[in-house]
Parts: sequence; structure tokens; C-alpha cells
Amino acid sequence: AALHVRPGVPAASWRQGVVTLDDVPLGEAIERLRRYLPRPVDVDARAAALRLSGQVRIAQAEDFVRALPSAAPVRVRLEAGRWSVAAR
Repeated sequence: AALHVRPGVPAASWRQGVVTLDDVPLGEAIERLRRYLPRPVDVDARAAALRLSGQVRIAQAEDFVRALPSAAPVRVRLEAGRWSVAAR
């Protein structure tokens, strides 16, 4: 799930199935997406502080987690049914 920056998108974009991130910490982004993710996500403190902007389709929230290493200096692993996100 590529991150595409779109300035001026209304906060209620979730009504169109999108969560908009505007320079938010990764930890906050994961919190916003948690209800749409089928598995738990653990984010270490260094990774949680990294800032992101873009849009994530709610239906592709897990693809966003998988794609994080292409957008931020993090490692992502899926083990025992849980995602783990750690700073590189």
C-alpha cells in the first residue's frame, strides 16, 4: 500500500474508506488503523516516533503494514499471528 500525500483531504475521509495521515507518528498511525487490522501490531518506541504522511485504504490496512519498510526505516515481521514493527 503506497503512501500518497494529498493535501487538503478532509478528516472524515474514512467515510470513503480511507484513513488520512498528515505528519503523524507511526505509533499513532497504527492506532488509527488497529480496528481494521486482522492481527495485532506491536511497534517499538523508535519506530513509533517516525512520522508519516499519506493515505491508507481501510480495506488494505494490512498491506500498509507489509509496505512500511518501503516508506520508513523499519523492519516488519509476522510471527505467531502478530506483526512486529521495529526501527532499522
